[in-house]
Amino acid sequence: MSEIPNNMANEKTEKQFLEAMSKASTYYMEDAEIRNVLEEEFLTYGDKDIDEIIAVINDRISKIVSERK
Repeated sequence: MSEIPNNMANEKTEKQFLEAMSKASTYYMEDAEIRNVLEEEFLTYGDKDIDEIIAVINDRISKIVSERK
């Protein structure tokens, strides 16, 4: 069984994610800071499991939103 290097898997997965995001029918507005958080954390998939990634995303975005109040 051959393994895919992690960076190749991340690149493929990132491309699939960005394609799916571009096809989403609902966006309330583009928020570059939040989008960057999502993209950065999404790239850690494989090194971290999805539950860890979700927890980090929630924490980082909560801090961003709190700072804006």
